[in-house]
Amino acid sequence: MVVDLTTNKQIVTSVGSPFVDSIGGFSVGIEETNVNGPYTVTMIKWNNGFSIPCFEPTDNGKAAISEPTDPVGHVNTITFTVANANPPTDPVTQANPCIDNGTDEETAQISDGKGNVAYFYFVLG
Repeated sequence: MVVDLTTNKQIVTSVGSPFVDSIGGFSVGIEETNVNGPYTVTMIKWNNGFSIPCFEPTDNGKAAISEPTDPVGHVNTITFTVANANPPTDPVTQANPCIDNGTDEETAQISDGKGNVAYFYFVLG
């Protein structure tokens, strides 16, 4: 499950109800019963109008994974940052879809290496 690091509550997302990021970068935790990773996070879908996602997990498209801080909870931290904020054409005539709030929904695939996969949907709002 994906967890809000501030409240330690599960974040449930779907295509129709994505997590809304309003600051241009965020971190979440990953928890799984009886599995402590390592987790791989890959951007698999976006609708910003060009060939790369606006957000990326740090470390070359893979998640920056911290060591579990709680051996019982198996918590890992994933940090997403805006890495590809260049508009596809002349910025004077076309708005940058990465900062056009609410229009670029992105999907991160989280896998644990044991065949379990979850999807995390988010949007800059």
